[in-house]
Amino acid sequence: MSNYSLGHGEVMMERFKQRAITDGSRFIEPVIPSKGVIVDIGCGNGALASWVANTSGRLGVFAVDQDLHQLTLVNPTQPNLSYIESNADALPFASNSVDLVYLHAVCMYLTPLSTVLEECYRILKTGGKIALRNGLSVVNNMGLFIDETAFDNLLNHSLKKNVDNPNVAFTIPSLLNELNFLEVSVNTSIESSKSHEEIQQVANSTIELLDGKIGQDALQYLKINSSELESLKLGITQWSRYDKAYNKAVWLEHIYIKGPQKTIVNL
Repeated sequence: MSNYSLGHGEVMMERFKQRAITDGSRFIEPVIPSKGVIVDIGCGNGALASWVANTSGRLGVFAVDQDLHQLTLVNPTQPNLSYIESNADALPFASNSVDLVYLHAVCMYLTPLSTVLEECYRILKTGGKIALRNGLSVVNNMGLFIDETAFDNLLNHSLKKNVDNPNVAFTIPSLLNELNFLEVSVNTSIESSKSHEEIQQVANSTIELLDGKIGQDALQYLKINSSELESLKLGITQWSRYDKAYNKAVWLEHIYIKGPQKTIVNL
């Protein structure tokens, strides 16, 4: 962890947990079954999966990520929560075995997304649900403290790797309809962060992305160099301490249910 991190030890872990609860619980809570199997794809630091597992002891929650190193930030351990290191396009679950799959703020990084959603359809029971939450836009004054061009290069590289569509939030309905998922609800939500604690949580989450696969991937493909990356993290930290810092994010939230598999008629 960089020496200019926004928190340490228990304080940092609690902030990550609270950010996950704030961002994900309102969206995911209405579709959590009272019992059954739930899969969190792209679990990151595991905080949201931990919160979901806490809602009922009759749930079996499986948190999946291709790289589980972020778990060291929170590292929750619960009897009904398991962590699995796996790619999302080849999930290690039996067909028709899962009651709920959710993808929270990860679809833009899953390539190709169409294959991942096919896997979600395969492992879900008929009548099982899929919940997806993806960002549409972010407005803040972070640009006062960071090189926005370098930051955009880093994020756009990651987004454009998704061959389905860089703006996957608008692509999701057509992909799910093709697989015979049936729409339950689509909602747009707005999150405004202005308090010192909320801004710190936004900054922590952003630095987590830069320290993770997104930042490493951009370094590997020379979209940003190491000094630019460190400068971005330092600037984000400085922004979080600015008394006029603000952040507004717009999210698109989808809930779909798995319909019966389409019958293919050979003529």
